[in-house]
Amino acid sequence: MRAACCLFAAALMVACATPAPRPTEAQSVVVAAASGAALPSSAAAVEPASPADATASSPKLCGCGLCEPLPSADACKSDADCAPEGPCHAKACVALAKSKPRTKDVMCTQELQCASADVNACGCVKGFCALYKKP
Repeated sequence: MRAACCLFAAALMVACATPAPRPTEAQSVVVAAASGAALPSSAAAVEPASPADATASSPKLCGCGLCEPLPSADACKSDADCAPEGPCHAKACVALAKSKPRTKDVMCTQELQCASADVNACGCVKGFCALYKKP
């Protein structure tokens, strides 16, 4: 009996020592904003970047907000015609029809990005949808 117990304990130690697989980029590490859980420092690097991030240069920031509006090519007549491009940390404001809304299965990180819709407004500026510093 004692040998079986020791054998079981050894097997348990080996199983517990096996590291869990790391998430891939496709399996973004995200935390619901309402959960209050601590955000891993590596979470920002795991979230896949949008193609626009690779080609666009960083906008000029004034504090934690944009210095100047970032217009899109989408025409508008009012703020209601525009929306953030995506549900999490949108870096552009686009026509409402092009926007990807947040659904119940989308969870965003608690990270605050100063050049995104996290702190900037999305609306119609000079006839084009634009991300701009909130007044």
